[in-house]
This record gives sequence, structure tokens and C-alpha cells, in this order.
Amino acid sequence: MKNLIKVTVLALALVFLNSCEKETASSTGNVIFWISQPMNTVNCTIDGQTNVITSYYESGINECQQSGCAYFEVPIGTYSFTAKENGVFGYSWSGSITVKGGECFQQYLYY
Repeated sequence: MKNLIKVTVLALALVFLNSCEKETASSTGNVIFWISQPMNTVNCTIDGQTNVITSYYESGINECQQSGCAYFEVPIGTYSFTAKENGVFGYSWSGSITVKGGECFQQYLYY
């Protein structure tokens, strides 16, 4: 009888453990480009996508989808980026970003 109880408890434990949802690693990450000084709009391009910065934040940003910043969701990996100000001065930036799953990479564009 004791063996039957042990087997039943073990079987129930296995069923419970197998029914739990397993967490899966995110296959995408987020990138946000931002500026801290007033300027014209800035076109930012990564992985063939272009978004525009329309606002500036003197004290930095505190969330990944901050309004007025250029936000991207891309597969994990390393990417080249370019950014260009749409104005008289035509400031430009370029570089490389490594995107990790489930994380937000903040790229500050300084001039």
C-alpha cells in the first residue's frame, strides 16, 4: 500500500511539472535612439527600418518607447546604424549596436 501511495504521488508530481509553462527566451530586443538638445528631426535607420526622432530629453529617457524617440524592435544580433539630422547642419552618426533578447538598448546621439 505504501508503494502505491509513493507511485501515485510521484506520478502526480511528474504530471504537474510537465504541465507547467516553460519560459522561452525572447528572440527580439528593442533599440531606442534619443537626443538631449533641441534640433531638427533626426532620421535613424537600423536593419532597413527608418524611424524619426521628433523630441529631445535634456535629462535622458526612462522608458524604451519614449514618445518622440526613434524606437525599433529587431531580432537579436549585431546591427550597424546610421542617423542624420534633417537640417542646415546635417549632423550624422553611425555605429554598431548589439541587441539582446528582451532587452532595451538606448542609443544616445550626442553632438
